[in-house]
Amino acid sequence: MNEPSPTPPWHDRVETFGQEVEAAANRLTKDPRVQEPVDLVARAWGGIVLLIGLWFLADVTLRLDLPSLDWATLWPVGLILLGGLVVLGGAVRRT
Repeated sequence: MNEPSPTPPWHDRVETFGQEVEAAANRLTKDPRVQEPVDLVARAWGGIVLLIGLWFLADVTLRLDLPSLDWATLWPVGLILLGGLVVLGGAVRRT
């Protein structure tokens, strides 16, 4: 009778899986339908972090008299803007 072939060692299966995942990631990063929305979100986050950093620089370091921000009111606005970016990114991918 034919004996079933032995399964490859665990580390060989993990290595093969890692290579497959890496190949899939390389395909996705080169796909313009994926790259454009990622670029949009990355630029938006970069702009948000830049603006917050500039605000704190002007307020704390330069001691400019800037209006006080109520963070309890501001963070929901940030969530709304983030949701808008997600919807915009989905709309851009479908066109």
